[in-house]
Amino acid sequence: MLHTRSHSQVSLPEDGWLYAELKAEPKAVFAKGQLTHSEVKAQARTSATLSCEVAQAQTEVTWYKDEKKLSQSSQVCVEASGCRQQLVVQQEGKADAGEFSWKAGGQRVSFCLDVTESKAVFAKGQPAHSEVKAQMGASTTLSCKVAQAQTEMTWYKVGKKLSQSSQVRVEASGCSWQLVVQQAGKADAGEYSWEAGGQKVSFCLDVTDSLDCSEEHC
Repeated sequence: MLHTRSHSQVSLPEDGWLYAELKAEPKAVFAKGQLTHSEVKAQARTSATLSCEVAQAQTEVTWYKDEKKLSQSSQVCVEASGCRQQLVVQQEGKADAGEFSWKAGGQRVSFCLDVTESKAVFAKGQPAHSEVKAQMGASTTLSCKVAQAQTEMTWYKVGKKLSQSSQVRVEASGCSWQLVVQQAGKADAGEYSWEAGGQKVSFCLDVTDSLDCSEEHC
């Protein structure tokens, strides 16, 4: 008995060669060792920085929050230096918590930002801002109260850190803190702030000329 075998027909291109299409693996956008997901915790009213490293400095990346594209603003700042890119969330609050992701070339890294309320640094009832007037040549005292006596505080004048000197003295007693400005002059006027734990109180010091004796009917 004669047995026949059927053969499937294969169409060959005109040159008689078969070609295989090879798909190359996509190039890595992010640097080796960069985590694809990170958990970040931050306290309310402080700044949080979300950082990642890309493989090449020229890489264009886009930030998203909960899948919505982010733009630069006073609240959100994108910074880049070489292969390092970071998103800085300024003075964040509960509304800033969520998933942030950085996407490029079809790849992404993500950060889950958890914002927790920080403990109160200053005593209940402490005003956040005060106006203080002082006479030229007299000493003036800027005072505040903290919630706990062990709190570490830093004084600033117009954003610059202050150090103890013959002109400026810091005093602490329990939960009470004072900044004493000796023989205040016009140069001592300005905004002073006391900062700790991402919180602050501020004082606007106005230095005026001494009262004329005739005005006081001396």
